[in-house]
Amino acid sequence: MASSPISASWVRFDWNSSEIAVHRRTAQRRAGPSCTLNCGREDGGRERVAARYLDRAAIRRIARDCEFEPTSSDGHYLHDVPTVRHIAAVAGARPGKHVLHAGAGMGALTLALLNRGAHVTAVETDAGLARQLPKTLVAYTHARLQRLEVLHKNALDLQAADFARPPTSLVCTLPQGDSCSALLRFLTQFPSIEVVTLVAESTLVEQLLAPPGSSRRHVLGVKASFFGEVRRCGAIAPTALWPLPRQYFGVCRLDCDRPARWRRDTETCAGVFELVDTAFGHRRITIRKALDEWAGGGSESARRLLTASIDPSRHVEDLDIADFVRLYQVAGGG
Repeated sequence: MASSPISASWVRFDWNSSEIAVHRRTAQRRAGPSCTLNCGREDGGRERVAARYLDRAAIRRIARDCEFEPTSSDGHYLHDVPTVRHIAAVAGARPGKHVLHAGAGMGALTLALLNRGAHVTAVETDAGLARQLPKTLVAYTHARLQRLEVLHKNALDLQAADFARPPTSLVCTLPQGDSCSALLRFLTQFPSIEVVTLVAESTLVEQLLAPPGSSRRHVLGVKASFFGEVRRCGAIAPTALWPLPRQYFGVCRLDCDRPARWRRDTETCAGVFELVDTAFGHRRITIRKALDEWAGGGSESARRLLTASIDPSRHVEDLDIADFVRLYQVAGGG
């Protein structure tokens, strides 16, 4: 949908305004699935609240109110309550944590993160959805909305200055093309992030999880393992998403190493990732041949590999991230 631009990046609301009160009363009349839970307060205490969640009917209503007609190229929007509650639990959202939700959409998962007591910064690139998001969230939850910030911006353009305090967790529900870029960019530029939860098509999840030697081994999975371990956290049926996708989606979680196994500064990340890209640009051949040009010849390539305790006859797909880090260090990096 074509929509007028927002004059400021941050979308802020007066939570006590009459407009917000109308949205809350309207949502109460349309009350969807709910449960009662204890939600953390800013002062460390507990408050008992009725937590509502956005179901299929609510999501369709929001889209209609925004005159938003989603297509598969825009991404797929979660509307299954058990699914969003599961993802929020996987993300470890809880009081004291600052969750960056990239690709907030119509707010079903953002609401679930808020209901668990976390401080949430929701990022949405569509102007109409970004305007509607605070109204939706304040209407469907009694949690403290001071824990919410909505940012109308492309997630790939985020900078440290956009946050009052650094995020400790990333939940990524961006379209698949953006998810790959966002995952590595956030991990590289925001060292405060301890946990990443990714919701993506099952093919991308499988690439992230593929071990060394697998035919599905992918450069993205190798690079992600530079930061920590990736594990599978469930599958999402197509019926939990709108528009209906053609395949299953999956949920995976990356826990960043604490302490880090090696330096993770920008220079080291760039050097190791360049080496990974070079190697995977020549798949299904030996690592010695794949790195001939990088090393300046076959003999030098073999020498560097042997110095890094890597058999030059191994195939590119057989190497793990530790092999690439050692090779980078042998070549004078780190």
